[in-house]
Amino acid sequence: MAKNGDGKAMYMLAKHKDSWRKYVPYLAHKTRVEQYIQALEMGADSASAAIFSELYRHQDRHQPEIRQQIVKYLTIAAERGYAPAMVDLYEFTDVIGNDLALEYLQQATELGYARAPFTLYYYLKKKENKNLQDWKTLYKNINLAAALNASDYSTFVDYLDFDEYLSPEEIAQIDQEVSEFLTQVKPNRFYDETNLY
Repeated sequence: MAKNGDGKAMYMLAKHKDSWRKYVPYLAHKTRVEQYIQALEMGADSASAAIFSELYRHQDRHQPEIRQQIVKYLTIAAERGYAPAMVDLYEFTDVIGNDLALEYLQQATELGYARAPFTLYYYLKKKENKNLQDWKTLYKNINLAAALNASDYSTFVDYLDFDEYLSPEEIAQIDQEVSEFLTQVKPNRFYDETNLY
C-alpha cells in the first residue's frame, strides 16, 4: 500500500518497520525522518507529529535551522486542517510569530480539538497582572477544553476557583457561550487508523 502512494501506510511502515539500521542510532533516526517526511508528503498528516518528535529528541532543538525544519513540516499538516499540528506550532512563536500561532490555536479550537483551548489557557495562565478580560478568556478556554475532552481536562475546571475574579453573571454568560459553541462544533481528537497502533 505504501508503494502505491498511501501516506498512512508509509507512516505505519516507518513507525514499525525494524531493520539493521535500528542498531546504528544515527541511521535509524535519519531513515525514520525521511520516511515520515515521505508519509507526510503522501497525505499522512499525523506523520508531522512524528517528524516533530523525532527531530526534537535527536537534534539540538534550539538550533534555528532545526526549528525551521520542524515548523516547515508542521505547517504542511496545519494548512491541511490537522489540528494537532496547529497546536504544536505554538511552541514555535519565535519562528512563526505570536499572531499566527494564536490564529492556528483558534482554528484548532473551531475544529473541536481540546488541546487547543487548553494550550491557550495554559499560556495565558502564566501571564502576570491579568485583567478582567484575561480571566474571562481563561475561564472560557478551560471550559471549552473540558467540554471537548472531559476525561483530560475536567479536573482543571473543578480545581480552579474563578469566583474570586468573575461575577456569577459573567460566569453564566461564558457558560452560555461555551454551550452555544458546542452546538456548532463537535469534539474531534483527530484519531485515524494510525493511532490504533
